[in-house]
Amino acid sequence: MNTRTAHLDITGMSCANCSATVGDALETLDGVVEANVNFATDEGSVEYDPDTVSLGEIYAAIENAGYGVVSETVSIAISDMTCANCADTNREALENLPGVIDAR
Repeated sequence: MNTRTAHLDITGMSCANCSATVGDALETLDGVVEANVNFATDEGSVEYDPDTVSLGEIYAAIENAGYGVVSETVSIAISDMTCANCADTNREALENLPGVIDAR
């Protein structure tokens, strides 16, 4: 199994119960090997198998548990696309990169 580790800035936690809730939500996902969450620093780390669970699903699990997770949006220009297949190929390639949650 090939794993990745994501370091996350989590918002909305105010106590150890909050960090336990986020950790439990992450550890219920298939493909998550380990999750460590600290409410005092508003940070978490997740070791996961990217072939089983996506970073987007990890973010969704945190949000579904009632907390937020910091992300950033970046726009890039891609030239020479001529059809929807080109767009899909680029989207899939971007979503397979470490740290990318969603590509459109």
